[in-house]
Amino acid sequence: MDYQRIYDQIIDRAQREKRVKVKGGIYYERHHIVPRCMEGSNRQENLVLLTAREHFLCHWILVRIYPKNRKLAKAFNTMCQTKSKHQYRYIPSSRAISEAKELDREARKGIKKSAEAIIKRTATRRGRGNYKRTEESIEKGILTKQLRGNLSYGPLSKEHKEKLSKIKEKPIKQYTLTGSYIADHISLSAAAKTLNINISGISRTLTGKVPNYKGFIWKYAEKQLEI
Repeated sequence: MDYQRIYDQIIDRAQREKRVKVKGGIYYERHHIVPRCMEGSNRQENLVLLTAREHFLCHWILVRIYPKNRKLAKAFNTMCQTKSKHQYRYIPSSRAISEAKELDREARKGIKKSAEAIIKRTATRRGRGNYKRTEESIEKGILTKQLRGNLSYGPLSKEHKEKLSKIKEKPIKQYTLTGSYIADHISLSAAAKTLNINISGISRTLTGKVPNYKGFIWKYAEKQLEI
């Protein structure tokens, strides 16, 4: 399919109609003909008014023309997720939403995030009140990613390695769902090995992401259980 030809046809039709925004009239959205991420300008000749459906289709077409463009993939995925009572957005199909998520996921592969970027993103989410990770779990995540070479910080220092090791070896306590004490474990990995369960599941309860795992409540040994 010639996506570029379809894209050009939508833009040409909109330009020929010489559309303008009028209060109470047809709802239009402003669109950059050449996307900003591809050096498109904000000049009038690069802008066109499209209906919500046309705007959505144009972004869908663009990601098919340039499937490896990370910013286009992100923009299309955002259009599929954004819902605003102030806008009469085109409601995408489940197929479009699924494709948008996959394209965005593929475009993000291989991107390195600095420690500063992680901390900044965490602070933003925490400010919105929808982020429950503890400072300890954030630091552990950064150290782990450094160890795996996913951050641009180079090799871990001896101090960081010792700190990461201490975090992994912290003793934890196991409780029933009603709060009755069951057992102590010398570390998270030891508990997972003893009970033959997933280490990440226990970790998620320790960081507060889930209330329990495999029918048990897990807490670090120095913390008291609150029921």
